[in-house]
Amino acid sequence: MARQTYELFFVWLCLLELILNWEETGASKIGKLKSASAIAFATSLLMPTVYVIVANFFGLNALIYDLAISFNVMEQCAHLILLSTEYLVFMGLFVGIVLFGQGTRGIRNYSISILFLGIIGGVYMIDDLFPYGRFTPFQVIVPTTTLAANVLNLMGYQTMTSTGVSAEYGQLPYLYAQNSKVQPRLT
Repeated sequence: MARQTYELFFVWLCLLELILNWEETGASKIGKLKSASAIAFATSLLMPTVYVIVANFFGLNALIYDLAISFNVMEQCAHLILLSTEYLVFMGLFVGIVLFGQGTRGIRNYSISILFLGIIGGVYMIDDLFPYGRFTPFQVIVPTTTLAANVLNLMGYQTMTSTGVSAEYGQLPYLYAQNSKVQPRLT
């Protein structure tokens, strides 16, 4: 459920951009739509709903899940690919809505929303395809275990670090900490 929180943030961000750009793209352009472009715009507005209905009730999610399993994605991560795919599809549909509604100028106005939605979907997709830290460029931005050990040492703990290999997670750092100031009570 936590992954879907970003979709709420995305909706809020789109609404904020709409409010900020209302004078430029607001009510004055609604009446000027031509019939063919109005039909294309209305169709593009319906496409996210069509995607959700097809994905949930007509087997598209099952197809994506089976495709992920066939590409050797771990079973516990294959169901997460559904949400990653949803983010990327919604990003594409949002670009279509903006293009049909406001043209290429609208892409500039909503570029932050499009960028965030694409980044979140891309990061989730990479994380689902390479779970448990197997995509090493993501590990560069994670604070190291040594840094945590040094902070604990400054706080008075005695620490020791080692590296172990797990069949499921790959190579993992381990941090052992003991509070040297507290003497164990024998009772």
